[in-house]
Formats: sequence, structure tokens, C-alpha cells
Amino acid sequence: MDVLELGVLVVLFVVGGGAGRVQERRHERSLGRREEALSGMMVTDLRQAPAGVPVAEAQFVAGEVVIAADFGKYVVARLRNLVGGEVRSMRRMIDRGRREALLRMKESAREAGADLVLNVRFDTTMITDRSAEVLCYGTAVRRR
Repeated sequence: MDVLELGVLVVLFVVGGGAGRVQERRHERSLGRREEALSGMMVTDLRQAPAGVPVAEAQFVAGEVVIAADFGKYVVARLRNLVGGEVRSMRRMIDRGRREALLRMKESAREAGADLVLNVRFDTTMITDRSAEVLCYGTAVRRR
């Protein structure tokens, strides 16, 4: 690797990592605002409505997101793979993906007039070594 290639790699690492951090913080602020707005909607992994909760209507709802790591996180993750251990930067990416998928599912449930989502499940699939799809789904319930 010559000096020019090394320089390009360093520039990509710095610019990609910096831009990624800015985008990540912006996304986390957006998640916080939306989570606050939807905090009244109950979500549970119970398969049935609790006793005493009259159900008027139920329907399947889902939220999904494909989320990718910035170049800086990708390089750090690759280096971490050499020595082993937890890749915290990727864990944070997956956590943001789960939060986003959950919010999208809740928004879908709200559009359906529901105020409770039962049997909530998550499914995460790595698409590439830099991106993942997170799916959150459940049964939206509109009470009587």
C-alpha cells in the first residue's frame, strides 16, 4: 500500500466516521422525540389481551428498517474481528434499528386506530457485514 492509498483510507475513515456520528446523533434525537410521542401505546409480547381488556378489532402490523454502519464503524468492527470480543459500535447500530422498527410498527398500529400491540416479535438479518434489516411485528388491537 503506497502513501496515496493510505491517505485515501485515512480520509475515508475520518470523513465517514464523522459524518456517521453526526447522522447517528440526529437519528437518536428523532427516535427520542417519536418514542415520547408514542409512549402511551402499550406493547407486549403476550399472545392474548390481558383479562378484562375488551377487543373490538385486531390486525397484523409491522415496521422494518435497513440500517447501515458508517465507514469508521465498519473499520473498527473489522479490527475487532481480528482479536474477538463484542463489537459495541455494531451493537449500537442494531439497537437503533430495533428502536426504529418498533416505532414504525407503533405508527402503523396508531394509523389503524389501535392502542395496544400484542405478541410483539423482532427479527434481525445481516444483509452485508455493514448493514442489517430489522423487522418488528405484532397484532394491533383496538379496544371497545
